[in-house]
Amino acid sequence: MLEAGMADVDQRAVLERLIEERREDYAGLSRLIGRNAAYIQQFVKRGVPRELAERDRRTLARYFNVPDEALGGPAPLAAAGGAIVSLPRLDLRASAGPGANADGETVAGTVAFVRTWLRRIPGVRAADLSIITVTGDSMAPTLIDGDD
Repeated sequence: MLEAGMADVDQRAVLERLIEERREDYAGLSRLIGRNAAYIQQFVKRGVPRELAERDRRTLARYFNVPDEALGGPAPLAAAGGAIVSLPRLDLRASAGPGANADGETVAGTVAFVRTWLRRIPGVRAADLSIITVTGDSMAPTLIDGDD
C-alpha cells in the first residue's frame, strides 16, 4: 500500500497553517466538509478525531489547492518511480463454503501494486497473479465473504 504519510505528516499542524495563511475560519471549513461548525476546530486544537476521514481530507486538499499527501494522504502512484504492476481482477469467485463453478476468467478490471511489494512474496511472479473475490465464510476470519 502506498500510504505516504499519515505517520509522516502532522495533519493538524498543516491544516492550522493553511487556515492561518489563508485567513479561513474553522466553522466555514467544517460546513464545507458537511460537519458541525466546531468539527475542524476540535480536530486542530483538541485532536478529536485522531485523523481526518479520507473524504474530508481530500475535500480540504482540493479546497486549499494542495496535494492530498500534504494533508497525510497517499502519495501518487507516480512516486513509485513507474514500478507499478497492474494485476487483472477476474470476474470469478472462489468458493469458501458451498462450492462454485467457474464459467471462465473474464477480466473485470485491474488492481495496481508496487512491484517491489509483490517481490516480497516468495516464489511468486506478478505475471501469474490475479485478483478474485471470496464467496462464503469457511475461511473466516482470515478471508470473509466479499474479500478480494
